[in-house]
Amino acid sequence: MNPVAVFALLTMLGLLFIGGIILSFKLRGIAW
Repeated sequence: MNPVAVFALLTMLGLLFIGGIILSFKLRGIAW
């Protein structure tokens, strides 16, 4: 595979993962 494509894919997955964690924390904050 293209190294650049792999790097871009990992970056996208990392951003989605971090975004999901932040969203879950915000939802918990609202729930509390």
